[in-house]
Amino acid sequence: MERSNSKCCHERFKRNRNVAANIRQFVPKSTLLRIYYAVVLSHFDCCSLVWDNCCEYLIDKLQKLQNRAARIITGRTYDVSSDDVLKELNWEPLKQRYNSNKTIFMLKVRNGTLPSSLTSMFKTNDRYDLRSNNNNCKLGKPKTSFMQKSFTYSAALLWNGLSGIAKEKGISLNK
Repeated sequence: MERSNSKCCHERFKRNRNVAANIRQFVPKSTLLRIYYAVVLSHFDCCSLVWDNCCEYLIDKLQKLQNRAARIITGRTYDVSSDDVLKELNWEPLKQRYNSNKTIFMLKVRNGTLPSSLTSMFKTNDRYDLRSNNNNCKLGKPKTSFMQKSFTYSAALLWNGLSGIAKEKGISLNK
């Protein structure tokens, strides 16, 4: 059953990809960029907090989708590296984009601009006034790899990895 669903999805994607590639010659680049930002990127960003913690091979599939969209918009062939095509459009790879979104989310948590139901998921290390705290989040010890991939753990780990200067600068910019 899963194989047939996968094959069906692959066929649909192939058809849509061919339509997008063929329409590229009739639509200006600016319009293609607007369509990408409105349809594709909005889904990537909306689901980034969920997709960031999925299996690597699924993230690779999403990255291939972004690379293909970049190739359609720029008209580049596979002779040009995907990294160069993304740089031409000033796009980040999805993994970097997901980390940026997670950092912005943590910044909002630290500033208290999110609902308390979300901010209560992250505790601070404010018990002692040490320089090493730097507004860090408390991290529990993950007992399973599932916990290590969870949003709360990975977001707190990412936030704690930022320098104190970056945290303070981000907090002061967001106030």
